[in-house]
Amino acid sequence: LIGATGLLSTGALFFVAGGWPALPGRLALLALAGLLTQLAAYLLVNKPVNKRQTAAALQHQTPPNARALQRRWDSVIGLRAGALTVAVAALIGAALQSPR
Repeated sequence: LIGATGLLSTGALFFVAGGWPALPGRLALLALAGLLTQLAAYLLVNKPVNKRQTAAALQHQTPPNARALQRRWDSVIGLRAGALTVAVAALIGAALQSPR
């Protein structure tokens, strides 16, 4: 719910900030791209790994491919952190560039 609120409010900020012609609008769009990139990485990589690990833990087992699952999960940490960093920096930039 919080993630959806963040996506929707960032998308709304694009329009409120003046859309494509205005720098704050373009920065809001960049932030939205960062948030969507992070979400895609989570849904495509992290969530399936979390699901497998959780299922095994609930059965008090360790998955036979636990190390491979961990490597897969770790493979997108840089992407997710970078995407969120871009999103936050773009939102700060949009706030600083917005008329007062």
